[in-house]
Amino acid sequence: MNFIIALVFAISTDFHQQEFEKFDKVFNTSFIQVGEELVYEVKYLFFKLGQIKFKVVDKFSENGIDFYKVRVRIDSYSVPFVDIHADFEAVFDSKFIARRYHSEQRERKYYQSVKYQLIENPSAYVVEKNYYNFEYNTKGRKIDTVKISTMYCDGPSLFYYARSNFNQTKTIAVPTFIEGTKGITVINFGRKKTKIKIDAISKPVDSYEIDGKANYIGFLGLTGDFTGWISADEKAIPLKGKLKVLVGSVVVELKSWNNSWEHIQKN
Repeated sequence: MNFIIALVFAISTDFHQQEFEKFDKVFNTSFIQVGEELVYEVKYLFFKLGQIKFKVVDKFSENGIDFYKVRVRIDSYSVPFVDIHADFEAVFDSKFIARRYHSEQRERKYYQSVKYQLIENPSAYVVEKNYYNFEYNTKGRKIDTVKISTMYCDGPSLFYYARSNFNQTKTIAVPTFIEGTKGITVINFGRKKTKIKIDAISKPVDSYEIDGKANYIGFLGLTGDFTGWISADEKAIPLKGKLKVLVGSVVVELKSWNNSWEHIQKN
């Protein structure tokens, strides 16, 4: 599942005038329910590469602010040339601002962990990175303070931010913090309302299509253009996405979910 405020950032958009997200409004978070679990399958051409699981594990309040804790797990299947396992835990507030984050990524010959936390006065993220290269028996640790002049989503909170805004009609440049690096995600909301068919559901589902562009290289090489479809109801469940990665394009499709299975089946 990161991102400059030198917003001389010229991604052309032929849709709506581009806005810059300041995270200064009230967002709809009613769809974020503790216990919700969404499982996606990742496909490349005809190959099934692995799964991504999102789970909301907690909601709590501190100093009058609501916070959400989510966990994301990525596991590759037993396929040639792919052996990736990663765990992410993120805490964001009701405006989708990234507050705390911890990731662990494991491959055959490499391990990396990233932690960061938002501090204020002055505003910055304190980022700690650790790595271990098993092939060369080397390891390292680095701590940075990344100063910021605006608030940021990160990878996990951006997933829920898109769900909150899925039925809007606007183009937004979203400051995004990915594994300790600042970037921008441009999202075109409200492209069109349509029906999307996925293997897990017997009939097409009403959905809103969104698209956009990531101007950074994220986990698994995510970068560039993307398109997604989100269910057109109060659950706002991402159903399918087409994402560009460094080796080509992958499809991410909803495989199973708990809180909303019957709800979607009946609509």
